Amino acid sequence: MPKQKVWVDTLIGDTHVGHKTAICHPDMPDGYVQNKYQRWLYENVFAGTFLPELKDFLKSYRSKTTHVIYGGDMVERDWKSRNKENEMWSRDYRESVPNAIKLLKPLTAMADYIHVIKGNQAHSGASGEADELFAYALPHEKVVKNSSNRWIHDVAYYKVGDLLIQAKHKGKNKSKKN
Repeated sequence: MPKQKVWVDTLIGDTHVGHKTAICHPDMPDGYVQNKYQRWLYENVFAGTFLPELKDFLKSYRSKTTHVIYGGDMVERDWKSRNKENEMWSRDYRESVPNAIKLLKPLTAMADYIHVIKGNQAHSGASGEADELFAYALPHEKVVKNSSNRWIHDVAYYKVGDLLIQAKHKGKNKSKKN
């Protein structure tokens, strides 16, 4: 297949870093050790399949623009849980946000542009503060801010060539020709 100029969208969301059943980086704070489900998600799905396949795909193109969309609920705040202490390995953003940043560092490094979508208020807080803190911890030069100069979007819109891309946390993500 000949090399061609392309753009690449990569969407990942609902990582819920901070919850005991969610993916997390193996380098954990305060001696917490990944449980077997977290280890399996990290080793087999994220680091074992997703990242290598994406890297191979990107290598096959000489010229590309890569948009990474972090699709909300990247860090778990879990406002709805009745049994919060048993479900979370951390309710402290000073632990969960850096772990999410470390987890997604390889993907962030591949990005030319990063769009962060606000997640569900039951998971990321009423105003999306968990996702906003996550977005603020990313490399500022890559993050596309919204029209109000905030770090997160309710719905992200951006143009790639003659396509207008719409990305949001829940519902259909769309693209249409202008």
